[in-house]
Amino acid sequence: MHEASIVQEIIDITTEQAKQNNAHKVLEVEITVGAGAMIETDLLSGAFDVMKNETMLEDATLKINKVNLKLHCLNCDKISESDRMVSMECPYCHSFETIIESGREMLINKIIAE
Repeated sequence: MHEASIVQEIIDITTEQAKQNNAHKVLEVEITVGAGAMIETDLLSGAFDVMKNETMLEDATLKINKVNLKLHCLNCDKISESDRMVSMECPYCHSFETIIESGREMLINKIIAE
């Protein structure tokens, strides 16, 4: 479960940013997770609820925005989208000459603190 190490990074980055802005309490953290990031968002959310205790994020909520994986086929030049990373095969021409255009990211979008 690498989600725990990801949550620890979220807590560390959020805490550092909150302290740099003289905040004492984080109320919300909003992140974006791509379908190709290989992150289980349910596990991420559960780990956040456990690991935030006794930190300045103790009362914070984690808002997760999921984005689809976009695959560009170099053979037929079509773009396909999927809500999960299943295959690098183009669903239109079945070529494996594809590249991932987006959907592998994991970003912290917004931190609300007081």
